[in-house]
Amino acid sequence: MSEMMHIIQSTDHVYSFSAENEPAAQASPGDVVTFHTEDAFGGQLRSEADTLDEVNFDFINPATGPLFVSGAQPGDVLAVNFLHMETGSRGVVLSVPGSGVMGDEVPSSTTKIVEIRDRWIEFQPGLRLPKKPMMGVVGVAPAEKSIPSGTPGRHGGNMDTKEVTAGATLYLPVRAPGALLAMGDAHALQGDGEICGTAVECSACATVRVDVRRGCDLQWPWLSNQDRLMVIVSAETTDEAYEEATRQMVRYLVDARGMDFNDAYMLMSCVGSLNISQVVDPLLTVRAEIPHRYL
Repeated sequence: MSEMMHIIQSTDHVYSFSAENEPAAQASPGDVVTFHTEDAFGGQLRSEADTLDEVNFDFINPATGPLFVSGAQPGDVLAVNFLHMETGSRGVVLSVPGSGVMGDEVPSSTTKIVEIRDRWIEFQPGLRLPKKPMMGVVGVAPAEKSIPSGTPGRHGGNMDTKEVTAGATLYLPVRAPGALLAMGDAHALQGDGEICGTAVECSACATVRVDVRRGCDLQWPWLSNQDRLMVIVSAETTDEAYEEATRQMVRYLVDARGMDFNDAYMLMSCVGSLNISQVVDPLLTVRAEIPHRYL
């Protein structure tokens, strides 16, 4: 049977992940879906004269969807394979007093509008940055409570992990029938940490293939690309997130790969790595990684 193609426009969006959200579309495992997304500010910042003070926070971090995936049930895993991702031609970067790692040193709000080309971003005259599109918010409905789209967690959400991009597959634990996948907050470029609170915020078009995996219940989102396997953990402190991410990866080596605990622990120490995804959201996000060649 050939795969079906679906398109969800940016006008179909939610501001929280919840099992109560009405689906914007329905797909079957193996289908390809294109999500058109607004930027994190919902298009409210149109010029460099606009500042965060003028933004209506009821309309930030719109997540396009949700998508109901037929057959996905609690205890399953939703696999989201990012096939292609393209951005709009315009990006927004903000520096705001009180925001980010050095927010107490920011003298005044600054809005920078940047031009996004095919392969690069015009940050300022004479300074071009490489374009590396990624999706900041990708998640599914949690089991019970509603979680704002700006918050990361076990459901995914606002993980701001730069490896969530074309060529990678994100694995999300299903906790509600149909999974209810939604995504948004695209960046044309983001560094680890997203330290000032924003990256190159932009509209985007992401094409993914969805699938359902049974019998492999996960506690956290996992991500796989050509080079590495990663587990993405969010917590109130980076220490808590580091510890849990390490624990998850070592347990994977023991349970799924059959390694002795000490060997798995030592292998992770020798070839694995711990990296910060973001430190500016309500919870902080880190990832534990190990190259596929050691698996």
